[in-house]
Parts: sequence; C-alpha cells; structure tokens
Amino acid sequence: MWTLLAPAGLMFGVFIIPLLMLYMLRMRRREMPFSSLYLWEQALHDRQVNTPWRKPRVTMLLLLQLLALLLLVAALARPALRTPSLSGQNSVVLLDASASMQATDLSPNRFEHALQTLHTLIDDLPDAARMTIILVGHRPIPLVSSSDHATLHAALNGLHPENGSADWPAALALAAGNVRQSNAATLLVLSDGGLPSENLPAFPGTVRYLPVGTQAENIAITAFNARRKGSSVQLFVRLHNYDSRPRSILLSIYVAQSLLHAETLTLPPDTDQHLTLDGLPDVAAAYRAQLRPTDQLPDYLALDDNAYCVYQPENTRSVLLISSGNLFLEQLLAAIPTLNAYRVALNAEGQPQTLLPAERFDAYVYDGLAPDTLPEGNLLLINPPPNPWFTVGETYTPTQQVQVSEHPLSRGVDWNSVFVQRAHRVVMPSWGIPLVQTGDEPLVFFGEYRGRRTAVVTFDLHESTLPLTVAYPILFTR
Repeated sequence: MWTLLAPAGLMFGVFIIPLLMLYMLRMRRREMPFSSLYLWEQALHDRQVNTPWRKPRVTMLLLLQLLALLLLVAALARPALRTPSLSGQNSVVLLDASASMQATDLSPNRFEHALQTLHTLIDDLPDAARMTIILVGHRPIPLVSSSDHATLHAALNGLHPENGSADWPAALALAAGNVRQSNAATLLVLSDGGLPSENLPAFPGTVRYLPVGTQAENIAITAFNARRKGSSVQLFVRLHNYDSRPRSILLSIYVAQSLLHAETLTLPPDTDQHLTLDGLPDVAAAYRAQLRPTDQLPDYLALDDNAYCVYQPENTRSVLLISSGNLFLEQLLAAIPTLNAYRVALNAEGQPQTLLPAERFDAYVYDGLAPDTLPEGNLLLINPPPNPWFTVGETYTPTQQVQVSEHPLSRGVDWNSVFVQRAHRVVMPSWGIPLVQTGDEPLVFFGEYRGRRTAVVTFDLHESTLPLTVAYPILFTR
C-alpha cells in the first residue's frame, strides 16, 4: 500500500497553473514588411491560437515541462510503499558470533554484514515495538531488551565474532524463555547456517531465518590432536573441503618452530580427509598444523587454516600430607588421578609421629603446622602456626567483604557461599600475592619462596564452609 511521507509537498503542484498561463498569454510581435508571406504561413497559423485565454496547443516542450514539474512535486511529497516489517511488536534476534562469521565472502566479513542488517531491522521497528538481541557464541549472551532505537543501536557497538562454535540449543532455550508470556513473538536468526537439525527447543512464535554469506569456498583443519600409542606419540589431522570443487593444498606440521612434515593433498568436494603421523618421541612438545591452498582458488575463512595441540606425557606426581587427620584433604588428594598421596599422622604434641620419608616429594601439605626446615618440594600450608617464613598473628572472624583476585590460580572462583569462622591475621610477606582477602587481611595467598611454589590458607578447613562449596576443588587442584 502506497503512502506519502510528506503530503505537504503536493502544494507545489499549484505551479502548473502559471506554466499553462505562459502558453495562453498573447505573444507580442513586431510587424515587418516582406515581399512574400509564403515562408511565414506557419507563423500566421500560430498567431491564430495565441488569442488570449485560448486553450494552448499541446507541444513537446509543454509536455516535457509538465512532466518535470510533476516529478518534482512527487519527489517533494516522498511517496513510499508500506511493506510488512520482519519484526513484530515483540521480537528476539539471535546474532551468530561463531568463528565462521569471520569469513570474508562479504565485505568486510559476514559478522559485520550481519550487524549492518541488524541496524536496518532496528530502524524498521514498528512504534513501541520491543526487540531483544542475543549474541550466540560458545555461551549465549543477552545484550539488550528495549524499545528505544538508540539503546538497541548502542548495544551493537564493539561486538566481535568468537573463535569457536555457537551453542544454538542454549540460545533458543534462552529466546523461548524470554517470550514465554507473549502471544505474538517473532524470532529472527541472523546466521550463516550450521544450526543442528535435532534437539532444538521449540519457539512459541514465528521463526524467520535471515541467511548471511553467499560462498562456501573454504578448506579447514577440523581436528588436530596427539596421543600416546605404544612407546611413541601419534599425531592425527582431519581436514574438510567445504567447496563444491576438488581443492589442492599444502599441509605442513611443525614441532616448536621446526618443520616436521609437509605433504601436498587433493581434497574431494565436501569430504573429510584424515592423516596420521606415527613414531614421534614420547616427550612434551607443542605441535602446529598449517594448510595453504595451492590451486589459486579462494579460501574465505583463514582462521581454521591453523591448528595447535600440546602433548604432555602422563607423569604421576607424589604429595606428602602431614596432618592429624583431615578427611576433606585426604578425599581431595585421592580424587586426583595424577597424584600419589601419602600421609604422616601427628602425635598429641602436634608433631609427626614418624620421621618424614627421605625420598623427595613433588609437594608437601602441612595441615595445622609448619616445617622446621624447608623441604625440597613445593608447599601448601593450611592454618599455619607462627613460623620463620612469615608473621602469623592472632585469630579473628572475617566480616568484611571478600575480594577474589584475577590471578590464574583464583580466577573464576566463587567465594560468595564460603563462610570462615576464624582465620589467622598474617602479615603479607614480600614474596606473597593475595588470591582471596577480606579487607586488608589475606585468607589465601601464593608466591615463590626460595625456589618453591608456596600457597598458604590462613584458616582451618574445619572452621569454614569452603570444603562444602564448588570453590574448594577448583582452588585446591590448581
């Protein structure tokens, strides 16, 4: 249905009247004598139609001038065709942020093209319509839910695609939960495909798929890993040709920075191809696989042309626990398959009942005491008494807000459900880094002292809820 965005522009149509009057006014002619009027018969005929207020003769010039004036009036009135909006009064947009959205078959890439499309959808929203935008990466992230266009546009700033896959079942479940109370919901999926065909939650409304991307010319490393096979290491590489044509590539495998293997392969259309390398030494190593097309055909996604894997031999480490009995620690150490844990009990005076083994352990765990001399391995001290390595003061009940450091050992640890009844006041040593602290008092700190990695927990595990929370295995296994 057509409409006018600026109907006031039709007022300029009144200029048609003066244009027609120009063709109706008498033309003033100057009389001049001529010997013959044969060549001027047509001019005499024109003079007959130039009587005032007579209907003017239709000429090509008049038609062109009227057409130009009508086009100008139409442009000023801004005619527009009303079309149904893709998004309704309540819409949810799933924006694909998987690695394939970095493909460059669209300029500058598929993700930026999808953002441009989404900006257009926001501009075309009906009045008072609400839009919810969810970024679909390895974990769906709700970005915004609003009916304000400026807010919706601002939420798209600074977005980038990830280097992994998209969790579509979780994204659709999140979208369905967002509109469960609405009877007129529209789901818009901005993606280049790859959605699973099964096990997707139902959406209570209209679903529209807006494809992004036009070309499938891509070759990729889809799997790369190393495993122990007998007394050596085996490398496994899986390649896939997403093109509809055979592709020629050069596959190179590096260990550290040295070329280990290079091979030219021809990949059939839309097919996997596997390669294994056997007999590699059973030592820790970092491997890299790299493919390059040799057929001069496009490869629109460069991200999957390189893959990395690290092989680490399964080395079992030994840990010595010196404790009067701590079931929490014993169960935790027993649950780690790469650890061999040993325990030395304490006597009534709080000292080891037997001499410590002469053999060297990779780590020593002291629960409720501190060593007289530093052992050769790394240290974990829990509820330590006064010792020569750092100053231990009186006990107190932590009441201030707890801060968890962004250190790799404590990043992501949730301390909200942990309650500590009593802890020791400890003067932070110069080599220590606080991992968890309340106010200025450290609850857990870490550092390297005289070549030993040393971690300290300033409270007794039995006087806290830490062993009953998920933070316990995360923090202690690190």
